[in-house]
Amino acid sequence: MSTIITKGFKKKYFNTFEKYFSLENFVKNLADKKHNFISLHYPYFKIKQKINTVSVRWIVFIIENELIVPIILFLKKDKKYWKNLSWINNKDLILEEYKKALEDIKNWDFEIF
Repeated sequence: MSTIITKGFKKKYFNTFEKYFSLENFVKNLADKKHNFISLHYPYFKIKQKINTVSVRWIVFIIENELIVPIILFLKKDKKYWKNLSWINNKDLILEEYKKALEDIKNWDFEIF
C-alpha cells in the first residue's frame, strides 16, 4: 500500500511537525499502523499513534484499497478543535480537507511514498 502526501497537507499540517519527526518516518509509521485504522465513515479512518515521543492523531482516506492519503494531522493534546474526533463532530472539516486533497491530486501536487 502506497502513501500520497499532498502539497496542501504538507504545507498546512505536516510542516509544524517536522521538528518532531521526518516525512519518511511519518510515512513508515503510517504503513506500520495500516491494520489499526479506526473507521470514521468509509473511506475515512482515524489513527492514534505515538511517533518518537509525540502522540499524534490523524485522519486519512483510502483510495481503492491501494493508496493512503492523510488529510488531517494534529497533536493528541491539541483540544482546540478536537474534543472528540468523530464523523458527526468534524464532518465539515474532514470533507473540506478531502476536497483540497482531491484538488491537489487532480493538479499533480503530491508525492508518492
